[in-house]
Amino acid sequence: MTRETFSNATRLKGQKVLNQSNRRRKRSVTPLLKCILVMMLLIVGCFIKSASAASGGDEPHVFSTWEGFEADKCASIWLIKRFVDREASFRFFPKEETPMAGIPFDTPDAQLRRYHNRSTFESILVRYHIADRKLIHLGRIVHDIEINLWEKKVMPETAKVQEALAGIIKNAKDNEEVIEKTMEYFDAFYGKLPAEPKSP
Repeated sequence: MTRETFSNATRLKGQKVLNQSNRRRKRSVTPLLKCILVMMLLIVGCFIKSASAASGGDEPHVFSTWEGFEADKCASIWLIKRFVDREASFRFFPKEETPMAGIPFDTPDAQLRRYHNRSTFESILVRYHIADRKLIHLGRIVHDIEINLWEKKVMPETAKVQEALAGIIKNAKDNEEVIEKTMEYFDAFYGKLPAEPKSP
């Protein structure tokens, strides 16, 4: 074997080893790339799902919640209808069932919900960047009713609003009537508030 032939054989052998090494590296990298791609797709999917839920998905004018009414929910329905989405409609689901339509509110898993120091009404004000002084004042009343359960009431209108809403809920024959009477009540209440309400 000549020196040139030996050199060519050595070079070919080295190239073969290099090719085999590259193939092994590709085989080891490919599953990792697939794993990364799957994770990225899952993250994007979760983001899209979250954004879709926050905007109402295929039903942007629908707001869903559990059956049953109390002051916070009544006030929140009025707030949504008057200052968030005038075309809003409301669907009610049995308690403990996850609302599957539109934008959920006043349920434990909803973005628009009650926290330990904030009512659903106040969460809506924050979420939609509503800075109306009269609504902030009303939010303090709702907070007084729903959050300050065992503390001294702060707002002078609290007892009156709480009593009025309790009467509406008790005497209404169905959900539609509760909403109708609630809208009338808060329209009148809001209309009587001064532009700059004085809060304690």
